[in-house]
Amino acid sequence: MLADACSGAGGVGLVLGPVASGKTALLETFGRHAAGTGAVVLSASGARSETAVGLGVVSQLVHTPGVRADIADQVSAYVEDAEADATLLDSRFLHRLSSAVLGWSAETPLVICVDDAHHADPASLQFLQHMARRIRPARVLVLLAERADPGERRPVRHVDLMRRPHCRQLRLAPLSRNGVGVLLAGKLDEGRAHALAARCFAVSGGNPLLATALVHDTRAAGTGEVVAGAAYRHAVLSCLHSSEPRALELARALAVLGDDEQSQIALAGGMVSFAPATTEPVRRALESAGVLDGHRFRHAEARAAVLEELDPGVRAALHGQAARLLFDQGARPTAIAAHVVAGNLDEPWTEHLLSEASEAALLEDDVELARACIALASRCCTDDRDRAIAKASLADIEWRTTPAKAMRRLPELVHATRAGHLPGIRVVGIFEFLLWFGRVDEAVEIANAFGDLVDCRDRRTRGELLTLSSWLASSVPGMLHLVEPMLASITDGTAAPQLGLAVNSQLKAIDALTSAVREGPSEAAVLDAEQVLEGTRMTDITLRHLVFAATVLIYAERLDKAATWSDHLMAQAAGRPAPTWQASLAELRAEVALRQGDLPLAARNAKIALTKMTPEAWGIGVGAPLATLLAALTEMGRLDEAAELLNQPVPDALGETRFGLHYLHARGHYYLATGRLPTALNDFLACGEQMARWELDQPSLVPWRSSAAEVYLKLGDRENARVLAEEQAAKLGPDCGDRTRGITLRTLALVADPARRPRLLQEAVDVLEKSGAKLELARTLAELSRASGDPATTRTAERDARVLAKECGAELLRKTFLDGGAADVVVPLRGPVAPADVKLLTDAEQRVGWLAARGHTNREIASQLYITVSTVEQHLTRVYRKLSVSRRRDLASEPQLRVPEQQERLPGVPRPPVAVNHRAPAPPVRRPLRPVPPVR
Repeated sequence: MLADACSGAGGVGLVLGPVASGKTALLETFGRHAAGTGAVVLSASGARSETAVGLGVVSQLVHTPGVRADIADQVSAYVEDAEADATLLDSRFLHRLSSAVLGWSAETPLVICVDDAHHADPASLQFLQHMARRIRPARVLVLLAERADPGERRPVRHVDLMRRPHCRQLRLAPLSRNGVGVLLAGKLDEGRAHALAARCFAVSGGNPLLATALVHDTRAAGTGEVVAGAAYRHAVLSCLHSSEPRALELARALAVLGDDEQSQIALAGGMVSFAPATTEPVRRALESAGVLDGHRFRHAEARAAVLEELDPGVRAALHGQAARLLFDQGARPTAIAAHVVAGNLDEPWTEHLLSEASEAALLEDDVELARACIALASRCCTDDRDRAIAKASLADIEWRTTPAKAMRRLPELVHATRAGHLPGIRVVGIFEFLLWFGRVDEAVEIANAFGDLVDCRDRRTRGELLTLSSWLASSVPGMLHLVEPMLASITDGTAAPQLGLAVNSQLKAIDALTSAVREGPSEAAVLDAEQVLEGTRMTDITLRHLVFAATVLIYAERLDKAATWSDHLMAQAAGRPAPTWQASLAELRAEVALRQGDLPLAARNAKIALTKMTPEAWGIGVGAPLATLLAALTEMGRLDEAAELLNQPVPDALGETRFGLHYLHARGHYYLATGRLPTALNDFLACGEQMARWELDQPSLVPWRSSAAEVYLKLGDRENARVLAEEQAAKLGPDCGDRTRGITLRTLALVADPARRPRLLQEAVDVLEKSGAKLELARTLAELSRASGDPATTRTAERDARVLAKECGAELLRKTFLDGGAADVVVPLRGPVAPADVKLLTDAEQRVGWLAARGHTNREIASQLYITVSTVEQHLTRVYRKLSVSRRRDLASEPQLRVPEQQERLPGVPRPPVAVNHRAPAPPVRRPLRPVPPVR
């Protein structure tokens, strides 16, 4: 076309393409080429903001350097003429101006380049069309670059131009994948360009401007992947602002909608009041510009750029319009609510919708949306009752993710309860919350006023109250009496309404747990628990009942099943926005691992439980993870860490709970491991006292008698130990688990005559091998290795005990029992020892022998008695000789080794109790309980 024009055959070129398709670059490159051939190049560019400026484009053309002065003067004079109409040129001016241009072309070829001609003012377009009709015999080439989107209707001027034989059209399309690769090859090394071409094409849609911006961002990031950053976002906005206004409007609506809405293009069109026939062409324009891929943004950064630029007021208005349209279409409550919240919409229909959407969002694990829905509903409520219900719902949601926030809402919820603003089911929940955090006085106040505060005939209230009562009976028996006034208010002679399936399922779980802790494990309880676990979906409401059901399996000592279900529940909760769920299930898994003897796993999960939820948020339930962690650390021999754990404050009301029993039992074993025998005994006996008072004295819950019997044996009181062992054996029911049965058999063996001991221990081993309780099996094998008179049995039992102890991580067992606490001093026997030799033990030998029998190492004995290790070894050598024993472990069964009277005055050694009787136990050294006030 340039060659033709230079030879006197003028023409018109129409360069069409979507926004940022390279039209401007093409005109600039061609202009430089034309100037190089000697042609005069006149350039101009249209702008949306200057469409009302008469002859604006023509003025740019004639003010190009090198333009003949008479031509520029004609245009300037016409524009400055106040009486002239610069928006519609008269024919005389058109004739004079075009004649002057055509006359100039006789002197030199002219190339007229107009970019964004679709934004040229009407008068300039009139001139350009007039010139197009007259340039056929002139040395003039006119190039007009215009935006043209797929499917867009062609303007009339295009039709008029294209009818003329000297007019040609050049349509630019987006770059292909190979084209993008070529573009990248000019800016990156060949290998990197090839590797990034596909991804760059996918993000840019072949738009050269966007592809170039991606290269810039990728270079700046210095990574091996395509990066969409600031340059890309700027390029996207440039494309949108260069498009027609409707494209920017639709892009904003789509950005507000996000990618989750169905039929979002039609919805976005409705948000900006587009007719359906208008929406689709605009969408195609955005797609051809590389901004959209179908109905969605090609990259999240494109949407982010649009939203970032959007005025907050406009954005809120778009969200509100989206909410109304979705509501009219009957969309999902959560889809509508997301826009209601974002637009802060307060209309008559939104209050009920927000409540419904909050429940649905929780089921979908969208906790943030659920919280936002209730928070907005609370702000919009004008009724005190509705506002109180909203705040209670908000506390429930926050409990799942941030218990500290929920705890801070408790005072205002108590105030709302006193004012009668909460329904019965909520009041029951507030009562339980108060007990959980040990605020007993306030709970008593609510219990006494319950009948006046709520409608006791409500089915859901009754169901929740029955569940609460069963939970207290199984888990907080010391506070069961507090709920009596509330129960009395629903048993006033009126017929009880039928409970729903959900409530019945909840009661099945809690009743199974109550049966397990009060009556002992049974096949019926296990069956009910498994039915609950198999048929219940995990939600905020059902989580506790799943935990109850799994706890039944623990107390029934179905440890393999309990571990499987615990792992399954933990997997369900993993990755979900529910730290309290994860904490509860980690504690459950820790308790299973402890009973199985997997001490590292128990400690790890107990720590997770205390990390996911603070000890304060655990309330009275903190006894469970603390007890498990304390027991695991003690058995692992990490006694310093266990000691630090005992400094953790616990609620006074912990002593009224099932969790407090586990805590007392674990604490007793810590004291036992550290040689504080009287203190350990007090904890074990206090545990038994509570269990008897609450009528849930089941060995499968806490085998306190075995533990207390162990202390009695170390104190030399075999009779009390025997009584306790026989009592525990008598309490074993037909469905008792193998773990508890094995522990009981081992205790019976230790209090039995030496001749019967090996047989009973072997029975215990046989039972424990089936139980899955490796640590208890290791202990029993260790005892068997001591008691057996058969060398082969001794060697085998000791070897197996060592292997199991290592598997369990039971360092305490290895150090104090299997290894004798330190290297044993083996003394060859000199023959029969006369009874009189026993009396020849000096006080120093008695003290050293007694401490060695309690499991202390030589170094520990030296430290406690303020003597050297060498002196300890010398004393032990004489003790072994006088008592005719060869190993340290044999000292524990020697009745001759009594606690010397001087021992109770030794620094660091606990004073033994003056009189300890399991039937009338001495009060514990420390009771984690303050009295619970009676209900008035």
